[in-house]
Amino acid sequence: MKITDIAIYASGIDQPYRQLSEVTAKVSKASLFSKSPTIEDANFKLQEEASKLGANAVIYVTYSRGMTLMSYEVLTARGIAVIAELDEIACPYCAETIKRAAKKCKHCGEVLAPPTPVAASQTHFSLAPSNLTKPDVPASERTLSGTEVK
Repeated sequence: MKITDIAIYASGIDQPYRQLSEVTAKVSKASLFSKSPTIEDANFKLQEEASKLGANAVIYVTYSRGMTLMSYEVLTARGIAVIAELDEIACPYCAETIKRAAKKCKHCGEVLAPPTPVAASQTHFSLAPSNLTKPDVPASERTLSGTEVK
């Protein structure tokens, strides 16, 4: 897998995944006359870091700009490196490709065992405060300092 094949998402993904680690990438302006770092630069650096962990996606990516004593402009990107599982798997009886959620193989007709659920701590993760982005809570129940978020 090439580094540029690692997907970058600002939010979560709709398929099962295994969380690896939080990744951080900082890109900075070398001098006063250098070009400012771009989001593409930060994304490439995130992809490099995720590649070292064996990830195929980075989710919940956030960006922040600032200055440090050592550089003029710094763009920091943070996210969660994950291994996104494919939506399709091979049938254990005939080896044909079927949907992960299939209950019966459309090729050989065998009834499949239900998929083993992935632990909740591995399927959803947020860098934001927990009362804002719990995916299992309906939008009507999410709050921000007692104010309903819609």
